[in-house]
Amino acid sequence: MNHKRTKISVIVALVMGAGLMRLIPNTNGFVPVTAATVFAAAFIGRKGWAVLLPIFSVWLTDLVLNNTVYASFFDGFTWLTPGFAFQFSAYALISLMGFQVGQNASSSRIGLFSITSSLIFFLVTNFGVWIAGGFYSPDFAGLMECYAMGIPFLERSLVADVLFAQVLFHGFSMAQKRFPALG
Repeated sequence: MNHKRTKISVIVALVMGAGLMRLIPNTNGFVPVTAATVFAAAFIGRKGWAVLLPIFSVWLTDLVLNNTVYASFFDGFTWLTPGFAFQFSAYALISLMGFQVGQNASSSRIGLFSITSSLIFFLVTNFGVWIAGGFYSPDFAGLMECYAMGIPFLERSLVADVLFAQVLFHGFSMAQKRFPALG
């Protein structure tokens, strides 16, 4: 296997592994998916793959979760989570932003992009929950209530995204120095 293929295989495994962590019970949003999205954007040379890989990872785990853990909320087999367009759009936006991070980014730059990614995900997905209706009033007060109810998830996401992004970026950088095939 050539070096480029080895590097991409490891990156794909890390991003897919981040998605699989969503299947661990009681993580309450403390998962590395957003961090892995920024990581993939910085390290995968083909931009289309960098955008699609984290979305595919989330879709696969949604498929499992929606048809096992949350099956009672749906009528029959569920291919796509309600609101998936907002969730996937948030990851696509994060990927587009992640192209600007760079593979040799400083810890502070990685942290800044991680925080920004958390905020993008929070704003886009909570807007999607509000716009879908049913939980909050269809006015500005309802939107603000929706965002307020999401703050505990945002807090966990911020910590997870900053932590996991540092681990992914710096861990992979150290692995590249140790294993030349990842370079």
